[in-house]
Amino acid sequence: MTATSVAKRRPQVNVRVDWDTIPGYNKSMGQGLRRPLLSGNKRHICATIASLMLTPQMATIRNECQAIAILALYAGGALVTLTKAQFRRLERLALRYQSIVGDDDFTLSPHNWNFSCYVLKHARTRAKQDGVIPSNLTKHSSSGTQAAGAEADAFSQAALSYASWGDDGAFDPLLGQGLSSGFFNDNHADKLLVGMTIAMCALTARVQECEEARLVPSQALSIVALYAAGTNVTLSGDQFGLLCVYLQDLLNEVEVAPGVYELDYQRSLVIEMAHWAGEKANARARLEKID
Repeated sequence: MTATSVAKRRPQVNVRVDWDTIPGYNKSMGQGLRRPLLSGNKRHICATIASLMLTPQMATIRNECQAIAILALYAGGALVTLTKAQFRRLERLALRYQSIVGDDDFTLSPHNWNFSCYVLKHARTRAKQDGVIPSNLTKHSSSGTQAAGAEADAFSQAALSYASWGDDGAFDPLLGQGLSSGFFNDNHADKLLVGMTIAMCALTARVQECEEARLVPSQALSIVALYAAGTNVTLSGDQFGLLCVYLQDLLNEVEVAPGVYELDYQRSLVIEMAHWAGEKANARARLEKID
């Protein structure tokens, strides 16, 4: 990279999420982000959309917003796979979200609708490439097949590191099955991919079926991991402090209750995830001078 290209690079513009409202239904969602909002690195866009949908406040968590966040991370390439039943459930929740934000009587920023359309489009593309849902490609559409094949190859290279995705977020007893050891160490080059994978592992779309004592720390882990990964969503000092408390709550329970997980390495994996997210988030907070 030349000195000229560095000089021309524009600083990243970040926004905050109001946790006192329901983030996915916030009228100011995405306002302040540099336009065009949905042009550029797909992984970064998807991670930012997921961040805009999330909150650690139990009262403002909604299943359909969780679904958009999970599908955004999946669409962006998080190393977490979905079954057909899981994908269809998330898709139904995403369509429910669209039926609300797309209604003429529901006055929202158009970003809510546009973000959800972007996520569904790319999530369906990956689901087809992964063989989760049927592909509508025909043998006559050679150019489309070649393009899809190139992306499918990228996903299959990561397939050995796929994690399981359950309904209990970070407390899923099968969490991390299949992830290679050392995935979350500092040697992994793609910080955004690591943060997205942690976030997706910790999320659930079955909010009403979770205990608050477990749901909130799981949400916190996801939000901290995405902040650590460098999305366009930043935090206030109060928000960051609250997330750190919740993250410590998660670590405390995991460390004192090893029986939560079926295998010892899964317990170690959650600890490794939390430490990775915490360390990287603290580094970003220092750079942004969050206090």
